[in-house]
Amino acid sequence: MLALQRLLSKRFGDIPVDITCLISNAPVEVIERWFDLAIDAQQLSDIFKDDL
Repeated sequence: MLALQRLLSKRFGDIPVDITCLISNAPVEVIERWFDLAIDAQQLSDIFKDDL
């Protein structure tokens, strides 16, 4: 969880509260999927579009 938040912060700046809450409540499998998506994403919505 913290690794994903750190990656997102480095790539996109401040993380919106709704996304932070989403990450905090997600199972490990979902966090791993988001982490993989975050590596190549152009924007946050590319990562979370199916989950918000």
